[in-house]
Amino acid sequence: MLETYLKDRARVVADGLFQPVITGGKHPQNNLTAELRKHGSNPRITGRVQLIVGAVGSGKSLFIRRFFKRLMPEELQKKTLWAFLNFNSELKSPEELRAAVCELFIQSFSELNNIDIEDLDFQEKIFASEMAAFDRGPAKILKTGNPQQYNQQRYFRLKELREDNEKIVSAISRHFSGEKRIGLVVVFDNVDKRSRDVQLAIFEAAQWFKELTRALVIVNLRDTTFEAHRDEPPLDAFINAVNFWSPRFALMIKKRLEIVMENIEQGEQLGKFQRFTLESGAQVLYKSGRLGEFLMSIYASLFDRRASSIGAALESLAGKNARSALGMFADIIASPHVPTSQIGSTAAASEVARIEEDRIVRALMRGRYRLFNNRLAYVRNVLSPVPHAMRPSNFLYSDILEFLIRHRKEKIDFSVEGYASGRTIVNRMGQLGYDEDDAFSGLQQLVKWNLIEPESLLVEDLTLEDPVQVHASGFIHMRYFLKRPEYLFGITADMGFATYALTEEAASVWGSASGQGEPRFRARQRILNNLADYFKAEYDRRIRRHAFYEDLGYGGKGVVFASRLVADQIGKPPPRAAAPATRSPGHRQKGAKNP
Repeated sequence: MLETYLKDRARVVADGLFQPVITGGKHPQNNLTAELRKHGSNPRITGRVQLIVGAVGSGKSLFIRRFFKRLMPEELQKKTLWAFLNFNSELKSPEELRAAVCELFIQSFSELNNIDIEDLDFQEKIFASEMAAFDRGPAKILKTGNPQQYNQQRYFRLKELREDNEKIVSAISRHFSGEKRIGLVVVFDNVDKRSRDVQLAIFEAAQWFKELTRALVIVNLRDTTFEAHRDEPPLDAFINAVNFWSPRFALMIKKRLEIVMENIEQGEQLGKFQRFTLESGAQVLYKSGRLGEFLMSIYASLFDRRASSIGAALESLAGKNARSALGMFADIIASPHVPTSQIGSTAAASEVARIEEDRIVRALMRGRYRLFNNRLAYVRNVLSPVPHAMRPSNFLYSDILEFLIRHRKEKIDFSVEGYASGRTIVNRMGQLGYDEDDAFSGLQQLVKWNLIEPESLLVEDLTLEDPVQVHASGFIHMRYFLKRPEYLFGITADMGFATYALTEEAASVWGSASGQGEPRFRARQRILNNLADYFKAEYDRRIRRHAFYEDLGYGGKGVVFASRLVADQIGKPPPRAAAPATRSPGHRQKGAKNP
C-alpha cells in the first residue's frame, strides 16, 4: 500500500507525450539535449514551451542547473544563450506578471552572458531596425538641416525604447535569434513552489514569452498541478514535453550526499584528522578522508528499504523532498537519542550495521529534546485532540486521515484520484458525530503538519472548497507509527486525555524519569496497558453515544473507521518480556525487547 503512494508521483502521464530525462551512463545524450539541438539548429522559426514535471524538492532545478553547467554538449554552448527566471521570490499580481517576466529575463540574461544592457553600442545593435526606421522618417529632414536637434530627437527615441522592457526583450531575441542565429533558452525556475493559480498564470506567461521571443522556454511544473489541469487551458495547449521523473528517492539523496562529501573533502579548512567522543568519555580519532565513507554507511543503515521498514517510513515522512530528507538525516545524527557509540560503530563497521529502529523513531519524535512536544517537523501526534475543540476526541485526526487513505484510488470531488474537498471531509466527520467546526480545524492542522496536502499548496488559506489528498507522511503515521510502542509511549508526554487518572499517571512516569533518562521498562509497559484500556473505553463510549455509527462503514464493511482501527491496534495488551527464573520479576532480561 505504501508503494502505491510513493509511485503515484512517478507514474507516466500525458499518454506517451512525456519521456524521462536520462543523464547517467557513458553517453550523456538525453531527450533535453535533442530538444535543444533542434532549437539551436534553427532558432528563427518558432519558439517552444518545454515542461519538466515532478514533485516539489525532487531535483528539477538542480538538474537544469547541472545540465547547463556540466552536461550540455560543447556545440550547444556555442549555439544557445541562457537565462534563469527565479520565481522563488514574492510575485506580483497576474496582471503584472508579463512585466515581471521581462524584468527577470533582462537581469538574468545580462548576468549569465556578461552583457551590459546600458551600453550605448549594445542598444544601437539590438534597436538597429527601430533606429533605421527613425532615420527614414521625418528625422531625415533634421539630419542634414539641424544635426543638433536630430541628435536630440534620436536620443529621446532610443531612451523611449530602452525604458520599455518588452521592446528590449523582443529586440534581444531579434538580434541573437534572427541575426546571429543563436537560440535563446529561458528557464522558468521554482515555479512549482507557487500556488496552483500562480503556476497556471506563469505557464500562460511562458506561452506569451515564447511567442514574443521565439525562445525555448523550460518550465518547472509541479506534478499534481499538471495532472489536475492537463486537459484544461492553458496546459492543454502544449505540443510536446520532456518529463523529468526523479530517480528512486534513496538514490537521489545518496548522490546529493556524495556531492556534499566531495566538496567537504576538497575544503582547505578540513584537517587531516577528525575526532568524536563516546558517552564513556573515550575519543575516537580517524582520518578526515573517511568522513564521507562514515556518513554514507550511516545513511545506508537508515534509508536501506530492503533491510527494515524504517527506510520506507523516512522516505514517506520526507515526501520525496530531497531538502527535507537531508535535514532529517542531519537531525537523526545530531539527536542525543541515538548514542554516539552506535553511530560510531555503524560508521566503522565493514558491513552495513543497523541503528535500532526504536532509537530512530525516538530521534524523529523528540529531536534534541528529552520529551516529545508535537512541535517538531517530522512526527506528529495523530491521537491528540484538536485544540479548543467543542467536542474533544482522540480520534478526529486519525478518522480524517483514514477517510482519505481508504478513498485514495477514487475520484471524489476532483479530476485526480484521492482528492476530496474540505467540505466533503467536514460533512463525513459530522456524520460520525464530530463537531463540524472541530473537523475543519482538524483538517487545517493536518495540512499545516504536512500529513495532508492541498492541491493548491495554499496551506495558510485553506477553504472548504479546496481539494486535499493524504500525504505519504499521513499514510505512514496511520500504518507504521500507530503500531510502534515507542511512538505510543512517546506521545503520552504531550497528550490530552478524557480521564484525569491516566493524565496523572503519564505525568508521574515522565516526571520521575527526569534524572534517569528514559522511564524504566515496567513503567513503560504499565502505561501502555493503561493506554490500551483507555482507547478501548473511548471507542466504546463513541459507539454508545452515536448508535448510527456502525451503519456508516466504507463499502458496507461495517465499522472500519480510524477509531476502530486505533482501538484494535492499541487494545491488544503488549507482550510481556519473559524474565529468567533465576532473576527477580522486576529485572529486565538482557536482550529482551520493549513491548
